[in-house]
Amino acid sequence: IERSERTIGQAKSGRYEIHFAQQPPFGFWSGTLLGECACALPLHDPSGQVERLRRQVAAYPEALRRVVLDDMLSGVAFGLTAFAGKFAARGDVWGTASCLARCVWQLGLALFALNHCYLVNDKTLLAEIDGFAFAPEGFRVRAEAVLSAPGRTPSELGSAIDAVAALHRETLALSSPPAASRC
Repeated sequence: IERSERTIGQAKSGRYEIHFAQQPPFGFWSGTLLGECACALPLHDPSGQVERLRRQVAAYPEALRRVVLDDMLSGVAFGLTAFAGKFAARGDVWGTASCLARCVWQLGLALFALNHCYLVNDKTLLAEIDGFAFAPEGFRVRAEAVLSAPGRTPSELGSAIDAVAALHRETLALSSPPAASRC
């Protein structure tokens, strides 16, 4: 309960944590705890603590939404320009594919925030984005196409980067002005 309250307070102040060592492939994002509280159905809660936590996270915190959008979208831009392109130019498939996978995850977090939705499980990130009011058209299909076959040559890897960069540009365009969708 104390950890949940602390995490909720941090989120309402626009702070989050990512614990990379905790869970593959992208770690545990603290906003997941808010989503777990929001959808919790207690079997036994005589003191009403779970219901109190649910009320606190009924709406995605605006400060968290703004910070996640800014951090994740700038992180994608940085990853694509500072790292992915250098890996691709060398024909480094592992480095390029790793950057692209991280960028898709970051775009996913941004899209969840844009739509005022909590990401509870990385395994369903792409499928859930398919149902969002605000998301690049065909996000899942396009992301999966890039990640399933990023290429082997510098040219092919560069095309994969271009495809993720297009998803980034489209997500940026959707993020201003702020979206009003709710999960």
